[in-house]
Amino acid sequence: MKRLLVVLFILFVFISSLSVINAQEIDANQTDNSYFEIALSAVDDSKEGTSGFEPETNLSAVDNSNGDSYDFESEILSANVNVSKSSLSYNQSGGNNQKNVLASSYLVLDNDADKENIYLGDYVTWILEAQNFGPDVAKNTKIHDKLPEGLKYIDYTATKGVFDSKTGIWDIGDLEIEDGLARLFILTKSFTVGEKVNVAYITSDTFNSNNETYEEEEIDVFLKENSKTEFEKHVSAKMHETGNPLFLIFISVFMLMITNIRK
Repeated sequence: MKRLLVVLFILFVFISSLSVINAQEIDANQTDNSYFEIALSAVDDSKEGTSGFEPETNLSAVDNSNGDSYDFESEILSANVNVSKSSLSYNQSGGNNQKNVLASSYLVLDNDADKENIYLGDYVTWILEAQNFGPDVAKNTKIHDKLPEGLKYIDYTATKGVFDSKTGIWDIGDLEIEDGLARLFILTKSFTVGEKVNVAYITSDTFNSNNETYEEEEIDVFLKENSKTEFEKHVSAKMHETGNPLFLIFISVFMLMITNIRK
C-alpha cells in the first residue's frame, strides 16, 4: 500500500512538472509572435509613409521552427530611408512656381546721368546699372525706364539683354551672380528746357529681398544766354568774311580830307 502511494505521488509530481514546462513554452511563443507582429506592423507603416514604430534597441525574433533569426531594425530603417528619399524627390521635382517662391535674390538698381546741367540741343546719356547679389538667380529681370518728355531717344548700348525704346523696358533676362554689373547706356538729345526727371524701377519673377527697387535721376536743361537767331548768326558770319564796313568808310573820308587840304 505504501509503495502504491509513493508511485502515485511520483506520477503526480512528474505530470505537474510537464504542465509547467508546457506553459512556459506557450508564453515564450506568444512573446516571440508579439514581437514579430509589432515589427511587421512597423515595417508596413513605414513603407506607407507613416512610422508607427520607432525601435530604441536592436530587435530580433527567432523562428522556433528552423532557428533562423530576423533583424527587424534593419528592415525598419531601410523602409524609413526609402520614405525619406521619396519625400526628397517629391520636393525637388516641384513646379517652377514653387521654386520661384522658395528662391530669393538681392537686386540693386542704380540710375545716373553723365551730365547734371545741359543746354538746349545738347546730348545726355542715361546710365542704368543692375546687379544680383544672390543667393539665387533672378529670373526674368526687367528694368522699366520711360524717358521724360522733352528728350529725344537717339541710341542705346547694353552689356546684357535688349532695350525697347517704345516701351522703355530693358529686358535683362535671368540675372546671375556671376554676371556681375549689367549696364545700359541710353543716348538722348534735349529739345525743351526745364527739369528732366528720369524714373526707373526693377522687377523679377524671383523674390527680391531688397526693398529699394525704385531709382530716379534729374537734370536741368537751360537756354544759352548768348544764343542767337539764325538771322543774327548769318549777319555775323558775313561781317567776318568782309570785315568791318565802318572802318573802311572812316579811311575813305580821312583820305579825302587830306587831299582837299593839299589843294
